[in-house]
Amino acid sequence: MKRCSVIDIGTNSILYLTVEKKNRNRLYPVSQKLYNVRLGKGVEKNRYIENGVVDRCIEVLKELKKTAQNQKADKLIVVGTEVFRKAENKKTIINKIRNKTGLNVHVLSEKEEAEASYAGAVKGNNIKEKCCVVDVGGGSSEIICGHKSEAETFISIPAGAVGLTEECIQSDPPGTQEISNLENRIEIELQKHSFLRLPKSNRLIGVGGTITTAAAVYFNLKQYDSEKIQGKELSISDIDSVLKRLCQVTLLKRKKILRFDPERADIIIAGMIIVKMIMKKGEYSSIVVSDFGLRYGLAVKELIS
Repeated sequence: MKRCSVIDIGTNSILYLTVEKKNRNRLYPVSQKLYNVRLGKGVEKNRYIENGVVDRCIEVLKELKKTAQNQKADKLIVVGTEVFRKAENKKTIINKIRNKTGLNVHVLSEKEEAEASYAGAVKGNNIKEKCCVVDVGGGSSEIICGHKSEAETFISIPAGAVGLTEECIQSDPPGTQEISNLENRIEIELQKHSFLRLPKSNRLIGVGGTITTAAAVYFNLKQYDSEKIQGKELSISDIDSVLKRLCQVTLLKRKKILRFDPERADIIIAGMIIVKMIMKKGEYSSIVVSDFGLRYGLAVKELIS
């Protein structure tokens, strides 16, 4: 087997990656795609995935199935994350997806998601030391600590960029009190899930759309370019700088700043505050930006492990 395609159906986005194995221990990206479907809209409150957004999801999955076939993928992996773990109608939705597309969605457990995100970040960045990986999603955030390629311990907090935006932000731009409430909410979740008891490591790696988008804004990219942000390091003051810039403008102006991914403009603030609070509470002065995460980790497991 040389090529593997992975579809990650998340709370905010559907993400696609095809990689190719060119030597024994290294995978190379062939193609990446992102679709902002927002499958998790309202799920935090209602615990229910709406049929209308599922239909949009199905159309995207049909297109990506064809893409994987055209790219001669030897295997196509389809996974779901927190949005499926929270939705009470997940079985109905998974069956509908299978009937309409022929694709079987495997809902990752918190442990499976954490291990895959860690493997993707570590293998993709060739890390040989102890590190901590943070993956901020739409519905949850995973924080994983380990050594070399082995994840040793993790926590998954039920707080993500979509859910916290719906819960805490109503104003445009968000008010000072809303930002404060958001920070307090994240701090409570970190305490509740024993964040400070995680093993300490000198290196923090960030994966997922929040940190890669923040890096693209920091480097003033007009178009998203993985090579220009991969492996770059952002200090906590860099994160603060981008956050202040985004908090001071309306949603319309944020969309212009995020011209490469305008559909993320409404949730980027909540996502970045999660990153900031993890850095602050964990006393991390900087974070390494990685475009290799969950999907890459699943492909590593399939082609290398």
